[in-house]
Amino acid sequence: MNRSKKILKITAIMLVILLLTGVFAAGAEAEGEETVRVLLGDVDLDGEITSADARIALRISSRLMIIPEKCGEEYCELPFDDRVVLHWNAADIDEDREITAADARKILRISSRLESGYEPEYIDIPVYKIEYKEGVFTEAGYESEYLGLRYTPSEGIEIFPPNEPGDDAGDPFLKAFYTFEMGAGGENTGSFMIMTRLISFGCKSQEELKEDLINSMAELDESYSIKVEITEEEIAGQSYIKLRYITEIMMDFPTVFYYKILGNRQISIWVMFDKDEQLEKLMSGFSAY
Repeated sequence: MNRSKKILKITAIMLVILLLTGVFAAGAEAEGEETVRVLLGDVDLDGEITSADARIALRISSRLMIIPEKCGEEYCELPFDDRVVLHWNAADIDEDREITAADARKILRISSRLESGYEPEYIDIPVYKIEYKEGVFTEAGYESEYLGLRYTPSEGIEIFPPNEPGDDAGDPFLKAFYTFEMGAGGENTGSFMIMTRLISFGCKSQEELKEDLINSMAELDESYSIKVEITEEEIAGQSYIKLRYITEIMMDFPTVFYYKILGNRQISIWVMFDKDEQLEKLMSGFSAY
């Protein structure tokens, strides 16, 4: 395998691991402003398990629906992110962190009183009541009230809006769960991009995410001799997990990821550069919103 193919393979593996870290985190492990008690199987959150819940679970599993239009009155006014976590946890009746046709069948059997030995099970899910809004581009650069960040590029750095995943295919799931906020870079400055990801079953805490990253990188190091440094660093007064890695075949091309948990979203800043001076120049453009 030549050097360029090795780089592409390692980068792809890194992205898969880093994007998947935390996807199956249980919402109850995080600390929200308050918690909502959810009956497993009651997907529309109206207080009872019916055939309608089974239909909703089946549509979610088939990627035909993200959340139902109607639900229990006290939940319908919650922000989209909170509602996704509540509905999806309720639909995952076998608690395997994914929604499948098997969940829908079991919910239907419960609603028809065909599930022998069934006992109602409740889980407590944190809600944050934070409305996600994408950042905006201004004459000075970029700003996001949600992220609490502004970015003003220095000389030689240009801001650009990255292509959003799913635009070509029109996939509503990708558009709902993954958002590329912005990117910046220059010919001799390196580059970065900011991405937010809605965690459909709820986020772990930032400390638990850091532990997951440490474990994931240790496993990857066994195959690809990756040198990893995981620390914490402030960006515009906010604490981020900083993951820096270098491989034996990419010694002149280090990469840094910054991570932060915000409500039910994982914020990622991915920076590619040649020299530490470039990293410092790129990151110096950030300020508090």
